[in-house]
Amino acid sequence: MDNEEFFQRILQLDGFLAHLDLSLKSAEAGKASILVEFNEKIMRPGGIMHGGAISSLFDLCGGIAIFTAADIINSVTIELNILFMRQVNNGPIEISSRVERMGTRTAFATMELFDGKGELCSKGSGIWSVFR
Repeated sequence: MDNEEFFQRILQLDGFLAHLDLSLKSAEAGKASILVEFNEKIMRPGGIMHGGAISSLFDLCGGIAIFTAADIINSVTIELNILFMRQVNNGPIEISSRVERMGTRTAFATMELFDGKGELCSKGSGIWSVFR
């Protein structure tokens, strides 16, 4: 299964993510980037992006980067840390991730979110349990 097929499969199986306007921008060994349209599906009152949406998209993008890094068949998030640096009120939004360390049972990845103006708005890191 190639990376695009994998991404589409996730969207089919995940009821929450299936409702968002997501696309895979790139995926290569240990790196991934996704795009999401800025619309009411991810907004909270005040016309800014909901922090829960940012968390979910960081989780997704980090997991995709891990999938591309090795012979991984599944991963489960153990920990997710997020720094909300600036409000997101325009798009399209780009989330990028990179695997920083791949162990035999766990992986560590970092994520960044850029708004439609290319400004860094949020950073994150996470640890995933990996299954081979």
